[in-house]
Amino acid sequence: MKKYLVVDSGGTKSVAAVFDETGRILGSGTAGGGNAGLSSYKIALGNVLKACNLALDEANVFASEIEYCNLFIPGFYECLEEFIEIIRIKSKIMHESDELKFSAFKDEDGIVVLAGTGSFATAYIGSNRYTVGGWGTLMGDEGSGYHVGVMALRECARNYDDNKKTLLLEQVMKYFEVEDFIILRRAIYKENNQREKAASLCPLVCQLAAGGDQASKKIVEEATRELANLAYRAYMKSSTNRRLPVVLTGGLHKAGSIVVDLFNKKIVEISKGQLYYIENKLDVIYGAILKTLYDEGIDIDKITFEV
Repeated sequence: MKKYLVVDSGGTKSVAAVFDETGRILGSGTAGGGNAGLSSYKIALGNVLKACNLALDEANVFASEIEYCNLFIPGFYECLEEFIEIIRIKSKIMHESDELKFSAFKDEDGIVVLAGTGSFATAYIGSNRYTVGGWGTLMGDEGSGYHVGVMALRECARNYDDNKKTLLLEQVMKYFEVEDFIILRRAIYKENNQREKAASLCPLVCQLAAGGDQASKKIVEEATRELANLAYRAYMKSSTNRRLPVVLTGGLHKAGSIVVDLFNKKIVEISKGQLYYIENKLDVIYGAILKTLYDEGIDIDKITFEV
């Protein structure tokens, strides 16, 4: 039976999986982010190789037994040649939005909104895809974990300037283990990974919002509004007039009902009912597996995962 390798990776995490033609996962591995555009060539390459080797070891298979490897990794093109030389597996870069589609809808139509460290939305209509967002920190990332973190830091800076002792300011200082917010300013601007540092605040902000903190809830409301706008813009770009389902995926989705309920509400409001939210039942790595098997001509409707 043929065996394949896939990698799903972004700015903070890489997940690799070895699987067979039935979709059965034989081994998996995780490591840090593989987007060389957000860290460095050396770090990204090392992280992806680590995840792959862990997956191969757990599956107890040699690289020579793998048919090929699909890499769903933005910003990894410059690493591809050396990656192939080291791992000795035929490999290619895949469009990351394809794994999102297959984890959400298999080969059906719909819209996927990714809200991880960054953000974008893609409408899938037949064989066509229509994407908005994904422009990075300077030109986009609306509603992303990074955006949430930046909004929180800006609110804290205002609180500090106005001598307001707020729960958000207190908890952000505690999170970064500083006794004075001014110290955090100096530290954060010296960091090479400012984007990830800001995005790491997202779970805390969502937790505070769920607990009733109004400043945090306002931030989450703004983020979900931006994400709903991304979905609607992708819908309008597709020029379809059909009513479509929308899936929210990525780290922000994992915050639970405080995000999902607000996103659901804003999707309906902005689209006037043309879009509706559905829960994504599969992790993205399963979408990478399904896309790979679909391209192999395998009937993916017969494939089920134990999740």
